[in-house]
Amino acid sequence: MSKILVTNNGPHPPEKWAMTSAEEIFPMQDAALTGEHLIAAQRFQLDLAELLEDHHGNVQTGEKDSLTSHDDHCDSALDVEHHVKAALAAVVEKSKGTAWEAHFAKPDVQAAVSKVLDSHFKSSAHIERLWHADKNPNNGAARTYKSTH
Repeated sequence: MSKILVTNNGPHPPEKWAMTSAEEIFPMQDAALTGEHLIAAQRFQLDLAELLEDHHGNVQTGEKDSLTSHDDHCDSALDVEHHVKAALAAVVEKSKGTAWEAHFAKPDVQAAVSKVLDSHFKSSAHIERLWHADKNPNNGAARTYKSTH
């Protein structure tokens, strides 16, 4: 499931990104979820969002700091690998002791979660670069980045 977040007044806050990531990592369209299992699943999805909020915040803050500190930061690749690894480890840890522990222990599930996190973190960093370019029109690297993306 893909979701489009419209950004027209600045980057989305980490909690918005976190909820979007949690909904994609742990979708709840399964008709088999009922009663107490449904409530537990909803709690687990919110728990994921809460833990991912800090990870999304770290991505955004790190990108902002790099853009402020290095005029040519926009020339560098969007590197979020260490953020993805940390967030994936947190998701797997959060699943321990839940009905979804075995699910999140599977390598293919972890690969899928990593793919979602990589996409969301890169999108978030990309948006930070675009907003940085708008705020800093005299920065050549930022201007070039925006014109090519």
